[in-house]
Amino acid sequence: MKLRSVYPSLLTLLICTLLVTSSAFAQNKNSIDPAKFHGINAGAPIWDGEIELTPRKIRQIAATGTRAIRFNFRHDGVKKWTPELLDRYEEVIDLLLEYDFEILGLLCNDCTHGWFHQWNDTSEGLYNQYTQDFVHNAQVIVSRFHTKIKTWEIWNEPDAINPQNKGGTYIPPAVFARMLLETRIAIVEALPQYMDSDELKIVVGGFFAHDIDGRTHTSAGYLRELYEQKDVWEMCLNELGRQYPWDILGYHFYIDQYTNLNAKKLNFFIDDFVAVRDEYDDENSKLLITEFGWHTVNKTQELQRDNAALCYDILAAREEVIGTYWYQWVDEIVEKRGMVFDDARNPKELLKEFRKRCQQTIKNKK
Repeated sequence: MKLRSVYPSLLTLLICTLLVTSSAFAQNKNSIDPAKFHGINAGAPIWDGEIELTPRKIRQIAATGTRAIRFNFRHDGVKKWTPELLDRYEEVIDLLLEYDFEILGLLCNDCTHGWFHQWNDTSEGLYNQYTQDFVHNAQVIVSRFHTKIKTWEIWNEPDAINPQNKGGTYIPPAVFARMLLETRIAIVEALPQYMDSDELKIVVGGFFAHDIDGRTHTSAGYLRELYEQKDVWEMCLNELGRQYPWDILGYHFYIDQYTNLNAKKLNFFIDDFVAVRDEYDDENSKLLITEFGWHTVNKTQELQRDNAALCYDILAAREEVIGTYWYQWVDEIVEKRGMVFDDARNPKELLKEFRKRCQQTIKNKK
């Protein structure tokens, strides 16, 4: 009698334990750290030999609660990355790690000496000299810092300018595809442990979506052209055993810069972009919003703050978005999108909103 009465209790206990464990696992799997979801663009840490991302600035950024930061590696006028320049970057990186920041390392045109006509050159094939130099520099930088930086973004706004008027950071999709492939191959050749590992992530982009001059540029067209480089992706499969050389899609958007953010418009932009991703069976590539923001040039701080708040609500609700980086921490000379004017002691209204977001629980995504 006693044994029979114990069985139901044991069974009930076992079921409850399994349910609690399963629930906890699901929660951990989908949980979002608000300090990592809400990141900051810090710009180039070193400029003309001077450290711009100073200990004071790092401390002030950390005081917001964020623990995600994006910065670009800038060659600072030298044609080759010297041990001395790499050492100076390591000073900044080590201090960021002391504050427990996760760093998104941006490798764009700033990391390799040259101009747009050089990376657009296809006169001798897609793998032009600039691309070869870029790949070499990427290998040098990632090899040096791979234990400290686990996520790397390749290029910045490859679709920034209309291809008929090449300039800015525009790069033809065929050239960009080859750059992405060769960069991943170079990293794996230097660090074979990342061949089949998901520990190191490559972000492609970030693509430049905008509504400048009333246009609707969602970056979906350029993304489709990139996916259509099928010869390069076949090479990728043969060389690396993977469909594409990236893990994450980087995305920038600058819309409704002079008015209240239209939530439907932002969702349309992202939907249009994601539809192309899904069309080419790349659903596993999530979106990382590596730039977005609103300025305060002839506009109120309240408008900047309110647009940011609505935007964060929209992005946090989207399943495919895994993180964001506001552009940027401090005002630039022309585009004044900073959270602070020049220092945290001279903040904008947005800083309060951002601090709140970094400490606010985000509901689990699907």
